[in-house]
Amino acid sequence: LGRMSSVRSYAVLYTKSHEWLDMQGDKATLGITDHAQKELGDIVFVEGSDPADEVEIGDDAGQVESVKASSAIVSPVTGTVLEFNRELENSPGLLNSEPMGK
Repeated sequence: LGRMSSVRSYAVLYTKSHEWLDMQGDKATLGITDHAQKELGDIVFVEGSDPADEVEIGDDAGQVESVKASSAIVSPVTGTVLEFNRELENSPGLLNSEPMGK
């Protein structure tokens, strides 16, 4: 979904609320799991935090809406948002076809 700074680890981590976090040094990429996108169904809207926003563990880092439900994307780390994948604004269905891709 986007990149954050000020986090440290070396692997893809998964949360109980079905987000994933790809750790690369002090930066991380956050998204929703394949399981989450399957449960949501056809995703029709994605919103993420703006670059330079500060998020803390447990904060909403974004929102995903589908034909079935709306779901918050919960940040599993504290950090500064570096970017949001703006391609998801025009093509939210990418989360269905590539939840850990683009």
